[in-house]
Amino acid sequence: MSGESVPQSGRRGKESTGVREVAAVIGLSRWEFWPRRCTDHATSTGFSCSQNSTPIHRLSTPSICPSHPSAKMMFKPSSPLFSGLLWKIPWRISSPQKARQRKRLRAVDNVVDTVSAALQRNGVTAKAVDRWYREMPREQEMLPKDKYTIFDKKEKKYRKGIHKLPKWTRVSQRVNPPGF
Repeated sequence: MSGESVPQSGRRGKESTGVREVAAVIGLSRWEFWPRRCTDHATSTGFSCSQNSTPIHRLSTPSICPSHPSAKMMFKPSSPLFSGLLWKIPWRISSPQKARQRKRLRAVDNVVDTVSAALQRNGVTAKAVDRWYREMPREQEMLPKDKYTIFDKKEKKYRKGIHKLPKWTRVSQRVNPPGF
């Protein structure tokens, strides 16, 4: 074997691409491979940089110093990357969403009417269907405020868009507290 070959790991027949092997291929010792604080560029954060003395700059890996030229490769803070998942829910519900909401309300009304008619044909009544007719308004009877917004005690005007409710397309939310 030549002196420049990558050393084998403890496993038989497989080469490892660990830190030691990469450092050996490049010609660095294992400890020269790790990032260090720099000493040339003094920054207000207390970090400094030495471009010429640290082998890490030859590897063009990000250094710890933010003023160093290789710092351009460092983490770029953006809302999703900096703080995790960012849900962008618009403040208003769009016109197509409103149309689909009205269509869903009418579809639920039709299903309840169909179930009620089938039960009446058989001479049976259901408490749930009777309660639905007593408590829930039909789509035509609802105000636009009730179709597209829901009560929320944490909001400034006690209303928020229905599209901010989790699973809002699967839940019937027709009744709000009186006066709100």
